[in-house]
Amino acid sequence: MIGFEAACRVSLDRRALDPVVLVEKLTIWRAPRRRPVDHVEGKKPLVGIKSREIYEAPAATVIHRAHRALEGLTLTKDTLRFNRTVADELAQLTYDGLWFSALHRDSPGYPASSQRV
Repeated sequence: MIGFEAACRVSLDRRALDPVVLVEKLTIWRAPRRRPVDHVEGKKPLVGIKSREIYEAPAATVIHRAHRALEGLTLTKDTLRFNRTVADELAQLTYDGLWFSALHRDSPGYPASSQRV
């Protein structure tokens, strides 16, 4: 069981853990059931190519799924829908290297508000 506070993972099995230790424990626990993410990514707008990429992040996958499950129990349908829209936009801005753009700078306010305790 992963414990969250204001959307940040803070505990594992009801024991408070440093984030690095928590990720290490989840990585070790998840190792036998590891499934890499394999997909083709279209980078055409940026560099004109497609690439096949394989990612393996077992701890991040477990934390992300646990947080989504918690949100599903606590947030309204409209908030969940809008969270996905904002998350997709932030991810695209980050991926495109627009970290310092005005839109990226102003966008984190909503997720912080929706995750308040």
